[in-house]
Amino acid sequence: MNLRLSCLALAVVCLTVPLAAQTANTTAAPATATVPRLITFSGTLSHTAAEPGENGVILAPGTAPTHVLAITFSLYSEQAGGAPLWSEVQNVHVDGSGRYTVQLGASQPDGLPMGIFTSVQAQWLGVQPEGQAEQARVMVVSVPYALKAADAETFGGKPPSAYALSSPSDANTSSGASAVPGNGAGTSKNPLHPLPISGSGTTNYVPLWTNASNLASSAIYQDPVHGYIGIGNTSPAASLDVENNSFFPIIGSTNNGALPAMTGLNLSTSGTAPGVSGSSSSAAGIGVFGDASSTSGAAFGVEGTTTTPNGAGVYGVVNGSNADGVAGINEATTGPATGVLGSSASPSGAALYGTNTATFGSAVGVKGLTASTGGAAVWGIATSTSGSGYGVQGSTDSPYGDGVYGVANSTDPSATSYGVYGQTASPSGAGVYGTNTATSGNAFGVFGQSASGYGVYGKSATGVAILGSCVPTGSNTCSNGVAGINTSTSGGMNGVYALTDSPDGSAVYMVNTKGGSLLVGTESNGGNATFYVQANGSGYFGGAVQIDGNLNVGGTLTKGGGSFKIDDPIDPANKYLSHSFVESPDMMNIYNGNVTTDKRGLATVVLPDYFEVLNRDFRYQLTVIGQFAQAIIAKEINGGRFTIRTNKPGVKVSWQVTGIRHDAWANAHRIPTEEEKPLEKRGTYLYPELYGERESEKTNAMLQH
Repeated sequence: MNLRLSCLALAVVCLTVPLAAQTANTTAAPATATVPRLITFSGTLSHTAAEPGENGVILAPGTAPTHVLAITFSLYSEQAGGAPLWSEVQNVHVDGSGRYTVQLGASQPDGLPMGIFTSVQAQWLGVQPEGQAEQARVMVVSVPYALKAADAETFGGKPPSAYALSSPSDANTSSGASAVPGNGAGTSKNPLHPLPISGSGTTNYVPLWTNASNLASSAIYQDPVHGYIGIGNTSPAASLDVENNSFFPIIGSTNNGALPAMTGLNLSTSGTAPGVSGSSSSAAGIGVFGDASSTSGAAFGVEGTTTTPNGAGVYGVVNGSNADGVAGINEATTGPATGVLGSSASPSGAALYGTNTATFGSAVGVKGLTASTGGAAVWGIATSTSGSGYGVQGSTDSPYGDGVYGVANSTDPSATSYGVYGQTASPSGAGVYGTNTATSGNAFGVFGQSASGYGVYGKSATGVAILGSCVPTGSNTCSNGVAGINTSTSGGMNGVYALTDSPDGSAVYMVNTKGGSLLVGTESNGGNATFYVQANGSGYFGGAVQIDGNLNVGGTLTKGGGSFKIDDPIDPANKYLSHSFVESPDMMNIYNGNVTTDKRGLATVVLPDYFEVLNRDFRYQLTVIGQFAQAIIAKEINGGRFTIRTNKPGVKVSWQVTGIRHDAWANAHRIPTEEEKPLEKRGTYLYPELYGERESEKTNAMLQH
């Protein structure tokens, strides 16, 4: 049924407050009155006749005295839109003319809520008959706001008796004070009578309410001179000084996965002011201990922040020989848990910086410990995408110390533990960067040691996984960019091991920008080279070289001798067969074959198409086979063929032709038959032992070609 709101009227709520009668001699007790939380509302729906609808109601003049219709009444803070502040549904008796009267709030025990009507917000009433859209809202005028008058009988919701002062005590009566009007002659009372508060306390202690009317001393002490607050002590040395011998004096706790449990912030832009300073006198104690119990998010046990360019977010100093400047311990047994997490946004700063001033013993600047199989004892992250920011930077001035020292003691073959693990997203940065400023001794920029796995492991998505750089300064010299040393005296251990899965990459890639050696091998440190490879591609091997595959030589092959060596075809299991190469002072090619002359005693030999292009200066050899006959070259090579003539028909002739190469490569690389040794090589020998000379007189003259 389409119902339309045609008329809306608001009734005035009558709020009656009883008056207290008072006479000169007596005062009547005030009667308790309750303000009704109801609003009388009258409205008229359309009286147009309609057929029965979903609600079964027919409104037609004079047809029925009363019909029941469900209507929803709602109060809003806006004329249109928004959610209702209050709403109720009433079954309303509607007469034949569509008129009805209701009391808003009658469907609920407490009526209308008091908090709806305020002095700063207008209200709009919406009426929605069942099965119809809500009709246009009408503003509620001022009369309903009389509900607020109920507060006039209270102060903050409490009766006035709750604020009545107690009877004056004798301590507040003074016979010598001036009389107060209304009191008897000769007596006076302090008009500023205190509240009825009892209890006792100690000077300089902050009071504590033990119940609604009693005060006592709390555990908080305030120094009267400096204003310092002490908890557990009466000599506070700072703005807040907490002392407790039973458990942690101060605990920072948070359930927010993105916030730290405790933050130390120092806004000083100069000096050595720390973000957090902790001190412990115990030999096994901890200066600062942070605990983040969250199992997810980015919660930190300890987070330090500083804005000074030369400061440190967390700075640990130790003077003991076996103590740690900063110790990070994570006891999680799963997940990427981190013992110590360092982060720096400065392009030239350090994510984690530890200093140990001890000059002896095994003291360390930063020490990290974690029990997690997938965690990191020390994990440094540099989020800068430019500059020289380092995830972890280590530095030592000791000649026998290490810039960064990492130890992985796990012997589990299924685990992947690293002595030092570094990672960076900077295209010009380094996953692990170690600096050692010592100019002598056995000092290391980065030193990694592992009882299982890798002593140093580098991983990079782009760029270089591990970079070793040796940069001499001043008069200092520099030896090795990267040194791999394995002191094992048995087994297949390697000083440097390289592996790549890239089909177009190299397990070892070497570059010498000054044209020196790319690779040098010796039997001892500083000894003569047993082999080397130069940046220009030349190389040297001092011993035998085994090549199991094909050997392709693009230049000239110079040798002292040559042969082939195979298993002897007669006895391949027990003997070798070797033949020497055929050699000539010329670049000679040999061609041969057999041919039989025809009935005229002639035979033509056809040579390959490239023969005359490749060769010159032809030589011939003819041998008659099977009979006595004569054979000659009737026509020399021309057009890729030559003719043989015999004095008899049908003679078999074996022929051989040689030529000297004259192709472009041969013409550019003629081999001199005999040449003088250069001045610097004179007096040396390719094979000094064959001439009774010392091995030191040996030369590598073959490399000159």
